[in-house]
Amino acid sequence: SDFLAKLGMQKKLAETLESDMKYKHLTKFQEDSIEKIQDAVKGTERDTVLISARTGGGKTEAFMIPILEKCLSDDSMGTKAIIFYPTKPLANDQASRFIKVLYHLNKRLQRKLTLGILHGDIPKNEDNVSQEKNEGLPFECPECGTGLLRPTDPKKLVCDNEKCKQALDFVWAYTRPQIYSSPPDILITNPDTLVWDLMVRPHHHSIFGRPVYACKDCGMTYAPAGRKASCNAQDGCNGKNLEQITPCPPSFLVYDEVHLCRGSFGINCSFVSSRIEYMIKKYAEAFHKDYQHTLTKIGSSATIANGNEFVTRFFNSSQGKYWLVPENNEKSEDYYEEESDKTLRRHHVYTLPYAYPSESTVGLAIQYLQERAKNGKPPVMFEKEKAAIGNYLQTLAFVNAVKSSNALITQVRRTVAGDLPDLQVDGHTTDFDKSQRSKVERDFNKGSLHVVFATSTLEVGVDFRKVDCIVINGFPYSFNDYLQRIGRGGRQGDSIVLTVCQNWKPIDHYYYSNGIHALKKQHANIEPIPITRDNTEAIKKHIQGAVFDYIMRNKDTDGFDMDNISSIASIAEGDKRQNLNREVFESVNIPDAFQKQCLPQLDQFVSEITQEAHSASMSGRPKGIFYRFLNDWNPKWNISSLRSTEPDVAIEVFWQ
Repeated sequence: SDFLAKLGMQKKLAETLESDMKYKHLTKFQEDSIEKIQDAVKGTERDTVLISARTGGGKTEAFMIPILEKCLSDDSMGTKAIIFYPTKPLANDQASRFIKVLYHLNKRLQRKLTLGILHGDIPKNEDNVSQEKNEGLPFECPECGTGLLRPTDPKKLVCDNEKCKQALDFVWAYTRPQIYSSPPDILITNPDTLVWDLMVRPHHHSIFGRPVYACKDCGMTYAPAGRKASCNAQDGCNGKNLEQITPCPPSFLVYDEVHLCRGSFGINCSFVSSRIEYMIKKYAEAFHKDYQHTLTKIGSSATIANGNEFVTRFFNSSQGKYWLVPENNEKSEDYYEEESDKTLRRHHVYTLPYAYPSESTVGLAIQYLQERAKNGKPPVMFEKEKAAIGNYLQTLAFVNAVKSSNALITQVRRTVAGDLPDLQVDGHTTDFDKSQRSKVERDFNKGSLHVVFATSTLEVGVDFRKVDCIVINGFPYSFNDYLQRIGRGGRQGDSIVLTVCQNWKPIDHYYYSNGIHALKKQHANIEPIPITRDNTEAIKKHIQGAVFDYIMRNKDTDGFDMDNISSIASIAEGDKRQNLNREVFESVNIPDAFQKQCLPQLDQFVSEITQEAHSASMSGRPKGIFYRFLNDWNPKWNISSLRSTEPDVAIEVFWQ
């Protein structure tokens, strides 16, 4: 409370953290991060903050507290913060943390702060809502801590614990339309979802600060050029209960676990971030002239080695325009020395088996550990009876391929079948659908599932209540990924980390000899995240996408009709073409040299889509812009994909 008071932050926020959440203090890392973020919020020259701390180092609270402060001090309707997570399990896990804080904070408030979750597991409309969909959202009940929250109607989540049945009315997770018709204060989402909203869904731009008409009966939104009288029969309820809303523009763009934004995905996320930032800026200028708007960008990660280089490239920020926390590796080591919890330990064991395959070694090791933990005696071949803890060890095992996971599940089940028939073993990979993965997460948290084999799906950020043992079968190709995997354990209690190296892989031989030394100096061994904004294929993709951003953003002033493709023919003419070029290059935010280089590509792209617009007009049967984008333009140019920079190429092989 003293620290937040010094920064002029809300007393109710401090009371919630101290009294309800039982936070005794903030760490030095969190204090430094909050101070720098608050400095950026004030509209100083620095508008970007990159924070980095070890796994479990309190990064979420470091950016959550300034966001909650903004929501408390600004009672405008609209989304104040958009938080991006690279995976859905991570987004769901972090949503539970936000729900818990908001649950206690809202008890002290007259106007409740709201949270929205927007990703592929949220139904597109009420017709898609089903029990199966709802089971894909493993939100933990903040009241009982054991039940899971189920969306029962558009604005209510209810705990499935019969003894609890707590109902929450501040979380939007039922359908996507409720996000856009009533933008939540905090939105948890991913770049893959919002890139579609940017390009072809202007009625979803309420989360960026655009006025829209919202149906109060079904939640559908519309962005017409004039007044909207009734809800569409095809998409909505055909009712007339429409109201125009003017949400505020967001004040935060947050990329959590930003180190996963690497390679093609990282390059694309960087450009999408620039486009979203530009969209927010233009709406703030057009519709919120009296609103004191600043936009703060935050990146958060446990494994960033090249902080200065990364922040200048990913956020396109120049020297003197950003903060780094910590400032350098030496400062990071100081944080560890001050804050490391001496009562929690990870005990590492490295093995490089030759007598058995690595899968068999993993099976035998798990059998040994679980037999000893549950019954106090390992298999008779090892040693005499020992004291038991009486429970199985909650074991999270990581593999590098889905095939390995499936093989190990079978191997371990067969190995323990005789001695430990009640040991429950399952997997968490892309071979499992979202309902199955959600059930695995819930069962592992409850302790009814004891061993889970996962690929990178559980590598980042998903915080289970208890992880006693981490098994690594084969060293991942990145030391950063290794740190993330072992970071799942040793949070609430001691853990053992068993790294089973594979004798046919040179990288495993290296870490078998040097792994412990690397762990002792983690920051010295963290690998830099390669990000570049001079990839011409990526620039081309985002210039094309920014053309559609322009059309969606200016549809009111320039008369673009979503249902009639011929209406965009005019973008190739006169002043409109000059405005298009300027706004496209400003939003993608590339240097002048690249603008000249890419102008012919932009000319060709605009020429192609406007020629189709003219042809559609002549045919007398024009299709809508979204239809043509979905069926023609996007498949041809791969505009919406953030996981690659170039279009997919089909390869056909003829065997002779």
